[in-house]
Amino acid sequence: MRITYPTPRRRLIFSPITLLLLLLVTASAAFGAETLEQRIARLERMQDSKVMLEMLQRMESMTRELEKLRGALEESQHLIESLKNRQRELYVDMDTRLTRLERSSSETGSVSATLPALDGGESAPPSDEEQMKYQEAFALLRKLNYEQAIAAFEKLAVGYPKGHYTPLAYYWMAEANYARREYARAVADYDKLIKSFPAHSKVAEALLKSAYSQIELKAKDRAEALLKQVIERYPGSSEAKQASDRLQQIGR
Repeated sequence: MRITYPTPRRRLIFSPITLLLLLLVTASAAFGAETLEQRIARLERMQDSKVMLEMLQRMESMTRELEKLRGALEESQHLIESLKNRQRELYVDMDTRLTRLERSSSETGSVSATLPALDGGESAPPSDEEQMKYQEAFALLRKLNYEQAIAAFEKLAVGYPKGHYTPLAYYWMAEANYARREYARAVADYDKLIKSFPAHSKVAEALLKSAYSQIELKAKDRAEALLKQVIERYPGSSEAKQASDRLQQIGR
């Protein structure tokens, strides 16, 4: 009987050169893999930075637009507030004038008693119908119903072109249009009073307010001419003082 002994395993023996080559290959593979990962990470960071930069630029642009809108809104609010204040001042001025006229009327006992003579002479007393129409128009103006008052005064002026109340109809039409900021129409109505009734006591105010209207219309030369006319024709009057003050303001 033969006895068989196991064959001993052969051990792998590498030469130093082979081992060095294996180490270099392994290190190169590891280094190459690491560098690729780093490159990918760097590209991702660059992409993220580009997106963030674009977002920041958009945010800055939106911020600038928002600031512009906020500035425009503030300007609009300021303008609206200025217009409200101006309208309030006009209301107060109109109310003061009407109250003064009503007080004067009540003290003399009638509305017609406060009216000046036309063209420097004695004017004929108005008819009952004319007086009634004037009082109706005046009541509308007193309530600040400008459009209705203007229509009523215009109807009165057309119906009584040389009537006792016609000069005041033109005057109050102009005042109502001035309060409504309809400056061109106000000038036209003041001119009707000035040209049709040059000796009427309201002409001084009509010239002054016509100048104010021209200022609002940016017609500086025409406004200055009217203001100087007030000063020359009505020296020492309150209208002349106001005209002088406004001339100084325009000259600044």
